[in-house]
Amino acid sequence: MPNPKKEGNRLPARKYDPGLDLFGNSVSFSIDNERLNLFLDSVHSFLKPSAHRYRARFQEMSFNYEESLPNILYASMISAAVSLLEHQIRIVAEVLRKASGFPLSWNDVSGSLLERFSEYLNAAAGIRVDTSTALWQDVSGSIAIRNCLVHGDGNVADRHGQSDKAVSFIKRHKHDKCIVDKQVIPDDNLAHKILKVSESGR
Repeated sequence: MPNPKKEGNRLPARKYDPGLDLFGNSVSFSIDNERLNLFLDSVHSFLKPSAHRYRARFQEMSFNYEESLPNILYASMISAAVSLLEHQIRIVAEVLRKASGFPLSWNDVSGSLLERFSEYLNAAAGIRVDTSTALWQDVSGSIAIRNCLVHGDGNVADRHGQSDKAVSFIKRHKHDKCIVDKQVIPDDNLAHKILKVSESGR
C-alpha cells in the first residue's frame, strides 16, 4: 500500500461539516448544563442543613450567613450559566463563518454580544432574528442580570441600560422578591430559571 508520507503526497482534506460541528458542541453544551443543574441542586441542599451549623462561626467573623453566602453561591451559578451560553453563541457564530466563508471574524463586529450575534446571523447566513420573541428577551435579561451581579454587586439603579432588562426579566417571571432596594438578590428559583434559559441555547 502506498505510504503518502514517503511519497510526499498529501491526504485529501476532509470537507468541513457544520452540522457535525454543531452537534458535537451541542452535546458538550448539554453535558455542561446538566453539571450546572446538579451543582445548583447540591448548593440548595447544602444551604439548608448548614445554616445552623455555621451560623455561630460566621457571626464571630461579623459575617451575615443568611444574607451573604446564599447570594454569593446563587450569583456564581447565574454567572456560570450565562458565561456558558455566551460561549455557545460564539461557537455558533464561528461555525457560520467557516460554513459560509464570511470574511469577518466575531471580533470585527461591534455592539453587545446579542447585537453582534444578530448581525452575524444576518450577514453570514441571511437569517433575520426576531428580537421581540420571549426567548430572545429571556436571553437578553439573563445576560443583564449577570452583568448587574458581577459588575454592580446586584445594583439595578444604573448599569448602562442593563437595569431595565434585568428588572423586566425578574418581573416577567414573577421573581419580584429578588429585587430589594434596587438590588438583585438571587435565590434558588431565579438561578434555576436562568439555567433553563441557558439550556435553550442548544
